[in-house]
Amino acid sequence: MSIMSILESKKSQIAITSDMWTSSNQKKGYMAITAHFIDNSWKLQSRIVRFVYVPCPHTTEVIANVMFDSLLDWNIDQICEKLEFFYVLTEMFSATLCPTANKIFIYICEIRLKIDGWLVSEYVAVQLITNSMIAKFKKYWEDIHTIFSIALILDSRFKFKTIDYYFDQIYREEAQNEKEKVRIIMYEIEKEYKASFPKPTVGSKSSSSSSFSVRGNNNIFGGIESLGVYLSGSVVAQERSEFDSYLE
Repeated sequence: MSIMSILESKKSQIAITSDMWTSSNQKKGYMAITAHFIDNSWKLQSRIVRFVYVPCPHTTEVIANVMFDSLLDWNIDQICEKLEFFYVLTEMFSATLCPTANKIFIYICEIRLKIDGWLVSEYVAVQLITNSMIAKFKKYWEDIHTIFSIALILDSRFKFKTIDYYFDQIYREEAQNEKEKVRIIMYEIEKEYKASFPKPTVGSKSSSSSSFSVRGNNNIFGGIESLGVYLSGSVVAQERSEFDSYLE
């Protein structure tokens, strides 16, 4: 079995170390790159994954570049590209003193779309990681997506159009059923408020449009840019209740 196959089959984390060796007569430097991991018997295993020539001068920068180029052969850059998405999200949330559900849910939807897309990655390592991530993500998604959807709808910048935008992509054929569940809950909330604060519903013509901006890398959050275009083009004008007009 090849070293790559062995490492790909391991679920434990893998540590990478490097050792320099310089020939005494030729003054040439070489580096051994070694992977360390715990096997199924809880024994520490080590495998040399590369033995490469390191050109002079043997500075930290030169050694780091040689190691980086060697690891690129293992498609580690593709995995790092995926992890960058979560790094940027973490930085954004950490910089917000009071993160609110209405804003967070948009990014949660973006995460859902991102990891769904990674399932068709050409790299097996990315696919394996994605399968595990989706299983965990869906567990939490089922617990929070309804209440977070309501919070998003109650933000007048987003309303139900944002639910349309994301649910159509996430649920596809089942999107209409999922959206209807949220809409029914919204009507139940409206009914409770009407009972507490009686007020006649007046039919009216309504036109609405929404716009908003978000912080972040456009390359990473391209889906949110598309949402902005989608919302800015949403205009409705017809007879409806005040609440129905708001939802649009």
